[in-house]
Amino acid sequence: MSEQHSNDSSHHSAGNPVSSTVSRLEEEGEIGADYLEELLDIADLGGDIDIDVDHGRASIAVVASEEGDERELADLVGRDGEVLEAVQELTRLAVQARTGNRSRLMLDINGYRADRRIELTKVAQEAVTKVLTSGEPVSLEPMNPFERKVCHDVVAAAGLVSESEGAEPHRYVVVLPADEMDDQDGDDINDGDQTEEAGDEPAVERA
Repeated sequence: MSEQHSNDSSHHSAGNPVSSTVSRLEEEGEIGADYLEELLDIADLGGDIDIDVDHGRASIAVVASEEGDERELADLVGRDGEVLEAVQELTRLAVQARTGNRSRLMLDINGYRADRRIELTKVAQEAVTKVLTSGEPVSLEPMNPFERKVCHDVVAAAGLVSESEGAEPHRYVVVLPADEMDDQDGDDINDGDQTEEAGDEPAVERA
């Protein structure tokens, strides 16, 4: 098992606030990686741990290091990523216990999130096309906070607006047509999942 560091912050000066933030996130990654390495050892699972800083948060990926590891690591992903979500939360708590600060660390195992992001991008793009063609809202299937945020980002990039409705675990994204955008309260759009994905309390849910 090995740890790899993908980010390089050597160009930041010591007194630079950016450098301080990167250093803090690197520390989160190191602590999270230590926790995951111990977890893999206890479970007798193989894998390499890659540490990065991505979009303002620590990012850890557990990837197969030998043939057969992918099948074993699949147990840490679980059905629809349910186990992965639980392991990510445990890793965040381990970081918080050491640093005293709430962590927004993101964890991927076996490339599940990366593959899921590609799938969801296509789903959201298809929904945007339907909304632009029909002028009617389009509801997507229930998703977890990470998945909903991916869809919100795709919709926003297309120039439309989306919102989340319902309660967990059946909360889902609704893509809105342009003529409904002006009628929406900006504080209620997207913010719920942006906040949830950051690990904070969810926003008020729509019925």
